[in-house]
Amino acid sequence: MITHQSGILRCITLRKMSALALLVCLSVLAAAYYLQYQYMLAACTLCILQRIIFGAIGVTCVLGIVSKNLPVILRYIYCSLILCFSLIGTALATRQVWLQYFAPPNNTTSCAASLERLIDLYPIFEALKIALSGSADCAVIDFTFFGLSIAVWCLIIFAVFVISSVFAIVQIKKGRL
Repeated sequence: MITHQSGILRCITLRKMSALALLVCLSVLAAAYYLQYQYMLAACTLCILQRIIFGAIGVTCVLGIVSKNLPVILRYIYCSLILCFSLIGTALATRQVWLQYFAPPNNTTSCAASLERLIDLYPIFEALKIALSGSADCAVIDFTFFGLSIAVWCLIIFAVFVISSVFAIVQIKKGRL
């Protein structure tokens, strides 16, 4: 059976998608550190966790770039890893957006302790539970870009990664990627 691929789909490769995703991750991380050190914007624990996820996606993308002609099963695993990290990032960003725009204003818990300090004080899962509980400190919007907070931008980027990885998995199944 002969199928017709449009010109755009023919030029998309897993390596090109990986390179673009890596560029996005590096840009997001560079912007985050620039804002933190140039404008003295303190990163809360949810921000730190999102940076870790962007880093994990970036490292995974490097594997996709340096690997040429991967077997189909490894392409599935690679795209599934990106999808898993992206879903975790989406959940973290969604939590922070909820805290920023929809959380009740009388939240009294504090996320002022850094993630490193929480891990020092508590077992890892308890520290993550405390970090994810958020607070009024995590809900502060210190910076906006085109009217959207950093958390909203991260949510958008993670959602694009989710859609892209699902697209890649479907294209691999069709034998096009």
